[in-house]
Amino acid sequence: MPSNSSAINIAPLLDDGNWSTYQKLALLMAALTIVFDGMDIQALGFAIPSMMKEFSAPRAVFATIAAVSLIGMSIGTMIAGAFGDRFGRKPVLVGCVIFFGMLTAATAFADDVMTLGILRFVAGLGLGGALPNATTLSAEFTPTKHRALGVVLTIVCVPFGGMLGGLIAGEVLPTQGWRALFLIAGLIPVAVGVLLIFILPESPRFLVHHPRRQAELIKLLNRCGHRFGADTSLVDLTEKVEGRFQLSLLFSSEYLRNTLLLWAGFFFCYVATYALFSWLPSMLAGAGFGLAVASKGLTAFNLGGVVGAISAAVLIGRLGSKRVLLVCAGGAVAVALWLPSIPLNVADPSTLIVGLAIAGAFINAVQSSLFALAAHVYASYVRATGSGAAIGVGRIGAVLSSFLGAAVLQLGGSDAFYGLIALTMCITFITLALLDKHIQRSK
Repeated sequence: MPSNSSAINIAPLLDDGNWSTYQKLALLMAALTIVFDGMDIQALGFAIPSMMKEFSAPRAVFATIAAVSLIGMSIGTMIAGAFGDRFGRKPVLVGCVIFFGMLTAATAFADDVMTLGILRFVAGLGLGGALPNATTLSAEFTPTKHRALGVVLTIVCVPFGGMLGGLIAGEVLPTQGWRALFLIAGLIPVAVGVLLIFILPESPRFLVHHPRRQAELIKLLNRCGHRFGADTSLVDLTEKVEGRFQLSLLFSSEYLRNTLLLWAGFFFCYVATYALFSWLPSMLAGAGFGLAVASKGLTAFNLGGVVGAISAAVLIGRLGSKRVLLVCAGGAVAVALWLPSIPLNVADPSTLIVGLAIAGAFINAVQSSLFALAAHVYASYVRATGSGAAIGVGRIGAVLSSFLGAAVLQLGGSDAFYGLIALTMCITFITLALLDKHIQRSK
């Protein structure tokens, strides 16, 4: 192979080149896997009422199963992120999709709550493993000035998947039951995963560090609109090449500060987000609102989150991540402190619904953008590992939020609950302010 002095550096092509149709298609395929990820995550919530009746088990049992599933997702995120850096984003992502699809389909045959819990834990390993590899693929197929948008468009597929799951559940549960719901939620991603084996490309940033796969890289870049001959030598001069994967790299002098700050940001932002996911409907119901209003409150939070996440991603490309995320985190604190002052008017909950939508916009803007920030902080050879570890720590916050939210509500009611949201987003604000490697605005 020719020396590096005669090789072509692909970094400017990937970071500053055009965002070709094929690159957008690759992002779409990665995002598709997260749609099914979101659909699968929500399937248990839709099915719990039917399961409670069939198994004659209290809601607390299924709260434990949901927590066990989140623990599996946390473990899977960390492990699969490391595997993605070592073996490739594509095989690990596709493997996770097929794996969690098969386990979700198997859930349809559970005949007791113990089996159900085991299956949801194991499925969680695959569910958690898909996310860091999908976001890494999206980041590495997107030019720098659009990268935050590309990653966020992948992340918002989680709530989109949840909405799709709700539509399917509304049709399937009344006539076919919860077992049919899990069969559908499992077999569809299995089929799509098998298809992706043949059409999903591997990341060019991964391929360039594996000389034996240069022919595959050349073919891929030609599809992206570049023209290289079969004998071209390609390198990435922006990054050093590590001989092998090392988890300890996350704690090296190059990354230690930002690793710890990202972990803290993910953890506390996940506590805020999942506390609202878990307890907002019951909190509104306890305040005298009907189930329809409680459902609208959570829907408003989710829809506001989608709008906020995409808007923040666009602004990050123009202004950089630091000022945008500090404004969003500060806005989340302000809204959380404002929400308790809204009169709980059962006859007219519109002001409260609007407030929850604004809270969703600010909080989810921060959470979704943290994924793009993680992809920016870490070099490609440790990107999936770094993102996976940060997301995994965030999942631990999600597990904790189930118990912490319940305890705060019992001790201090809704005022204390909103105080918890304000506190966690304030800590997230501090971590973002201290992070020293933010996404710079595009020139």
